[in-house]
Amino acid sequence: MAAPFRYEAAPVAGVFLVSGFVAGTDDRAVAIEDEAGLADAIAAAVLAVDRRLAGDEFRFLRVRLDLSLAELSALFGIAEEKLGRWERDEAAIAGSADRLLRALYVERTQGRAAVQHIAKSLARGYDAPRRPYWFQRGDGVWRAVPADD
Repeated sequence: MAAPFRYEAAPVAGVFLVSGFVAGTDDRAVAIEDEAGLADAIAAAVLAVDRRLAGDEFRFLRVRLDLSLAELSALFGIAEEKLGRWERDEAAIAGSADRLLRALYVERTQGRAAVQHIAKSLARGYDAPRRPYWFQRGDGVWRAVPADD
């Protein structure tokens, strides 16, 4: 087996290819087979790491979600500048943001949007005053109902 090819143009550091590429004469890949599939595989590997994401990994998932820093900032309720520092590895990524970004990515790739819906709802009304919860029982089941304010 040939030595692995260090994929310098990868969206995250430390990516090596064992196959699926055509090597050039100057130790650079000339062509990579199924680049979209490779990006999916890189994302799956990043999601599976059992440590806090590195900045380039966090940025990679954000970009794959097609979210700008401003959009992610609004979604997470975190200043854009802080997100930028995380992505540049100038500050440690908050554990809650790491987990939420991973959850958003997983749900987006699996075709569901529950986490993103909750995050967007919180972003819209996060500082709204607390309201009472009203419940009604019918057909043997309790249900939340709109409160009469």
